Amino acid sequence: MSGINIEDLEKSVENIVNEAEEKRLKILENARKKAAEIMEKPIPVEEYEKEVEKIVHEAEKEAEEIVKRAEEKAEKLGELDPETREAVIKEILRVIAGVE
Repeated sequence: MSGINIEDLEKSVENIVNEAEEKRLKILENARKKAAEIMEKPIPVEEYEKEVEKIVHEAEKEAEEIVKRAEEKAEKLGELDPETREAVIKEILRVIAGVE
């Protein structure tokens, strides 16, 4: 044969497997350390809080505009003659109730 001994081959394979296992353990250890570092860092919520404040502010402005327009429409409704006003109110109630 070519002089390769089965015992030497088995030892080489065992060394390769052991080295691979050591590398795997080091990689896992490093990954755990990095994960722990990430978990210890505070979450930057300031950016999200600013976005929430902006959305709330815009919603409040929009709500104020809607109320203002509704008040203006209500004033105009009061200016209508009683018969027309009653017809408009009935139509609004039909729409709200979903009646045709």
